[in-house]
Amino acid sequence: MPRIVENALLIYTDGSLYPRGRKGGYGMVFIHVDPVGEDRIIEEYSPPGISGTTGNRMELQACIEALEKAPYVDCFQTVPRIVIRTDSQYIAKHYRYALGIWRSSGWRNFQGRPVDNADLWKEFARAYGKIHKRFDIEWVKGHGKGHVRDPYNVRADQLAKESAKSPLSRRVFRSSVRRKISPTYTKRGSVKISDQQMIIYIVEVLRMRVQKTWQYRYQVASKESPDYHNTDWIYSNEQMRDGHYYEVQVNADMGHPQVLKVIREVEAEELTANP
Repeated sequence: MPRIVENALLIYTDGSLYPRGRKGGYGMVFIHVDPVGEDRIIEEYSPPGISGTTGNRMELQACIEALEKAPYVDCFQTVPRIVIRTDSQYIAKHYRYALGIWRSSGWRNFQGRPVDNADLWKEFARAYGKIHKRFDIEWVKGHGKGHVRDPYNVRADQLAKESAKSPLSRRVFRSSVRRKISPTYTKRGSVKISDQQMIIYIVEVLRMRVQKTWQYRYQVASKESPDYHNTDWIYSNEQMRDGHYYEVQVNADMGHPQVLKVIREVEAEELTANP
């Protein structure tokens, strides 16, 4: 069970995603915990959902709006701290980086690799900067049973699912996703990057506007490669189109894989003509 919180504004947040159509939503439960630990729900919030998103973005959006709404909750002026509880490991493990080293390093990690969802992490950092109170995020086990079942987490989950069912707004941050040439799972590090040239097929394109670069999900299309058909992520300052093949030169950094140069676009007929 989560540790006891006293004299605080406690906010349970949750995000939800329906993979079909990438329909996402999020919900929040605002709770006032008095100095002796008695708690009561002050407000619940379940906004219209968002199409074309991911689960991590919905978890993060829930935290952002929780911080933005907190100053307008009745007990805000009387409590010395705010605690957000989430069942997202993604949020719990990374929020301190977003408030510290990521922000000071141009939203890149210690390996220099662009941080995913940097646009939302920037919003999170801005919202935190307006709170001026002690602030923590605590991870709770989601969808627990028996004595570990947290009713507030369950309620936040219900609100998030209600939100995802009615995606009235649309925030597109990805291009269209193409069918892979082979049904392999996407796994970071599945392609050995060693300063080689290879032919790749672009499955998905993501413009990382904060870092002014591109992230690509790709499959190796060079038949002589030991990683043939493996699906991975790579970065580049050069633009490529999803559904197309390219011969590229890559770097030798597995921590920050990059396309250093797009040598040429390759026609699909070239690959089929050389089995």
